[in-house]
Amino acid sequence: MGVRSSTIPRPAGTSPATTMRSSIGYGPVLALFAALAACSDSTSSPTGMAPVKDGTLHYESRGAGSAIVLIHGTGFDSRVWDDQITALAGEHRVIRYDRRGFGQSPPARSGYSEVEDLSALLSVLHVADPAVTPTNPLHNLITVRLRRSASSPG
Repeated sequence: MGVRSSTIPRPAGTSPATTMRSSIGYGPVLALFAALAACSDSTSSPTGMAPVKDGTLHYESRGAGSAIVLIHGTGFDSRVWDDQITALAGEHRVIRYDRRGFGQSPPARSGYSEVEDLSALLSVLHVADPAVTPTNPLHNLITVRLRRSASSPG
């Protein structure tokens, strides 16, 4: 599974694989416009509870085409993306989920990994190469670690 993370539109002539960019200071809206380069055409049920290690995550998946994953910040839940999911689902598969202990996802029963949670969710939804829109430094770290784990052999 590959993961792409791009949050600021790249200048003309630059490679999509240049570097991971942060949306800090630009907000999640710019993150969405630049995250439209992923490759997944599968669809799944629009909402559900995905099994993850020692728990479940509530998710919503709308649309078809290239996949975009929206991660909410601490103190919020996936509803923070209401306007964006509606706008983007016409041309893309947009996935948003409630992290553990937020929204409709129950709190963790034991230690867990945000990276493993996101990886498990993507596996359940059959998404191989999503664009992920990190909205803060923690999400940047999750995306980097997910990318590394996806590219590791084994």
